[in-house]
Amino acid sequence: MVDEIKRGCVYWASFDEDVTGSEMRGGRPVVVLSGDNRNIQSDTIVIAFMSSAGEGGATRVRVYVQGQTQFVCTDQIRTIDKSRFVKYVWTLSRNEMERVSGGLAVAMCLPLARSEAPRSEAAATDSSEVLKLRAELEAAQGMYKYVLNELINMRIGADMAKATLKAEEVEEVKEEPPKAEEKPYEETTEKIEINTCTEADLRNIGCSALVAHSIVSNRPYESVDKLRWVPYLTSVGFKVLKDKVCCIPVVKEKVASKTPVETPSEEPHEIKKTSEEPTKINVNTASAAELMAFLGIGKNTASGIAGYRKKNGKYKRLEDILKAKYVTSRMLVKHRDRMTV
Repeated sequence: MVDEIKRGCVYWASFDEDVTGSEMRGGRPVVVLSGDNRNIQSDTIVIAFMSSAGEGGATRVRVYVQGQTQFVCTDQIRTIDKSRFVKYVWTLSRNEMERVSGGLAVAMCLPLARSEAPRSEAAATDSSEVLKLRAELEAAQGMYKYVLNELINMRIGADMAKATLKAEEVEEVKEEPPKAEEKPYEETTEKIEINTCTEADLRNIGCSALVAHSIVSNRPYESVDKLRWVPYLTSVGFKVLKDKVCCIPVVKEKVASKTPVETPSEEPHEIKKTSEEPTKINVNTASAAELMAFLGIGKNTASGIAGYRKKNGKYKRLEDILKAKYVTSRMLVKHRDRMTV
C-alpha cells in the first residue's frame, strides 16, 4: 500500500477482484484525478485507467511515462480504495494534466475552457503537434532526471576516479621485478649509488616506478648531473633526487676489456694505443651519413643534427644538439659518450 497519494501521479493498482463485464482487470497503471486535500481526508481515490493503446479519439490523452507512450482513458473513471494502490510509478507534468482535464470535459460532455476550445481543423492539427512535441520534451527531461538520479545513487564521483587512477598505476607496476624484492619506503640518510642500485632502491627514496625504470635502463652514469637527461625525470624531481644519490663513475678499463686483444704482451704500448683510438664523432664536422653509420641513429635524427648546425652554426656544447629536430634526451644519454663538439 502506498503511504502518500497525490493528484497527477501514476500508480500501479490491483483490480483482481470485483471486476465484471468489459471493465479492466488485473494489475493496471492508473492516474489520480482527485485533489490532494480529498486524497488525505478520504479513504477512496478518483482515478482514470491508463492503456498503451490509443484508440478512442479525444478521450484518450497521450502522455509519457518513464520514456514510454501511454494513454489516459478519461472515459474510464473509477473510485477505488487506497488499499488497491501497490506502488508509485511516475508523475505527469502540469501540461499533461491540463490535457487530461480537457479529455475529461470531452468524455463528460462538459463545456471546454476557452483555451481548450477547438478553433479549426488546421489549427487543431498544429496544436496537437505542438502538444506532442511538448510532451516528448517533458518526457526527455523526466528521463534525464531519472538517469541523473541513478548515477548519483551509484556514487560515481571523485572516489571512483581516484580508484581508476590507482588501478592504472598498478598496471604499470606489473612490469617491475617481483614484489618480494621491493621494500617499503624508509627514510634514510645513506645515499644510493645510481650505477648499482635497483629499481626498488630508487622507489624507496621517492621515485615513481616509471622514473626508477628509466634511471636503471640508461646506466652507466659518469656523475649525478647526468640524471638531468634521463627521460621522465623533471627538473624539480632532479633537484630532490640529487641530494639522495651518489655516483661512482664506471672505470673505462671495463670498456677496453670487452674488446678482445690479440696483440702479444711484449708490446704494451701498442695495446694502450689501440684502446685510446678515437671512439667519438664530432657533431660539428660529421655529415648526416657519417652520424648514421657511426651512431646507428635514424636518417631524420642525423639530418636534424646536421641541418641545425648548417643553419645556426657550430654547437658550443654537446647538450645543444637537443635544439635540433628529432633529437631527444634519450638519444643524447644513449650516445653521449660517443659524441664530441
